[in-house]
Amino acid sequence: MANIKGNKSIILSTQEKEIIVKEHFEKQMTFSQLSKKYNVSYSAIRKWCLDYEIYGLSALESQTGKMNVKQKGKAKPSSRSLDSKDREIAMLKKQLKQANMERDIWKKFDELMRESQKKK
Repeated sequence: MANIKGNKSIILSTQEKEIIVKEHFEKQMTFSQLSKKYNVSYSAIRKWCLDYEIYGLSALESQTGKMNVKQKGKAKPSSRSLDSKDREIAMLKKQLKQANMERDIWKKFDELMRESQKKK
């Protein structure tokens, strides 16, 4: 059972989060399946995947907590402080991906309709 209510979540490294996110996109595993497999909350995995689509690998890096205490004193630009052009590019890439998926669905639908009309 993934994260019983009231229990603290396990803090995962960037590499572990990357493995989970890639499993979602490459193996088409659902958030629920990944949640049970890795004992991480559904909402955390969903957030990682959505952020990964927009911001890339930098979105999986910890922004708070113990992970950043180790880096104290080192100047590191925030991965989320992307300028407006970078955000626009990321948004346009996401829209293009969605449009390509929709186009493929319509192509498949058209192909199936033509096949069904040939059978009649």
